[in-house]
Order: sequence, then C-alpha cells, then structure tokens
Amino acid sequence: MDILTSKNSYNNGKWANAKYDALVKKSESTDAANENARWNDMVQAEKILMNDQGIVPLYQPAISTLMKPKIHGVEFFPTAPQWDWSKISVK
Repeated sequence: MDILTSKNSYNNGKWANAKYDALVKKSESTDAANENARWNDMVQAEKILMNDQGIVPLYQPAISTLMKPKIHGVEFFPTAPQWDWSKISVK
C-alpha cells in the first residue's frame, strides 16, 4: 500500500490522496502494533484507492496447462515450484 502514497518514487501514475497517505502512515506507525486498528486503517485506505480508481488492474498473469484426463494428483502452486509431481497417478 505504501507504493501508492504521494511521495513514493514508485508511484508512476502520480495518483495522490492526502487521506490515503495519512491512513497508510498511521498503519505503519501509531497502529503498527495494534492488529485490529492497523487492519482497519488498511481497509479504509483501500476503499479510498478503489473509489478514486487510483489504480486499475488491467492484466492478470496466468499459465495454461494441458493434461490428459487420466493424470491425477498434480498440485499447482502460484509461486515456485510451479507444480508438484510427487503424488501423481495414472488412472
């Protein structure tokens, strides 16, 4: 969430909202040790971001995989390793 604050150098879209900045800063400082307060700060900040459309996710990466229907037990993971072949069976 810090990436989209006004002063962050990675905020390439240059979106700025003072209330968003304050909530992110509060979640990282005064409310950092209070799990519920920090969570509420981040939820409120995200609502501001989504209402202002500070970012619009236009791309979602995906991997297509073809597999014969008789292969069972392959596990796929969103991070490395991509799959686990240790429990496969052929039926």
